[in-house]
Amino acid sequence: WQDRGWAEDLDLWIRLARHGVRFGKLPARLYGWRQHPGSSTRTDERYSHDKFLSLKVNALDSGLLRNGRTATLVGVGSSLERWRQALGPRVAACHESRRPGDLPGPRLRTPVVLALMAPAARQRWRDYLTQTGMLESRDFIFVA
Repeated sequence: WQDRGWAEDLDLWIRLARHGVRFGKLPARLYGWRQHPGSSTRTDERYSHDKFLSLKVNALDSGLLRNGRTATLVGVGSSLERWRQALGPRVAACHESRRPGDLPGPRLRTPVVLALMAPAARQRWRDYLTQTGMLESRDFIFVA
C-alpha cells in the first residue's frame, strides 16, 4: 500500500507490471461491479482525470523515461495536446500523426510515447514499430 494521492489499485498494478508480473484478460465474467453517482470512484479526488494523468506520468518517469530520458510523442488532437502538456520538458519531439506513413522521417527517435486511443490505430503503430525493430515497453509505449 502506498498512498500517493491517486488511485491505489492502478498504482499497485503499474508497480507489479514494472516488476515483471504479467496480466491477462479472461473471456469469462468473474464478477459484476455496479457504480452509482455517489461512489468514491465518481466523487473522490484520487480518481479524477488529473490524478490519473499524474499517476501515468509518474509511471513513465519510473520506467520508459527514467533517468531524465526524453521522448518522441506521437498522437492526434486533444490527446496529443494533453500529453504534450503533461510531459512538458520530457518531450524531445512531437508529431501529430494517425498513421506511421504520415511521419516526416523514416524512423522515430526512441523512446516513443504514443497517445492513441483507437485499438485499430494502436495495432497499426504496433505493427509498424515492431517491424522497424522496436520493442514495446522498451522502445515505445501507448498511453491514454
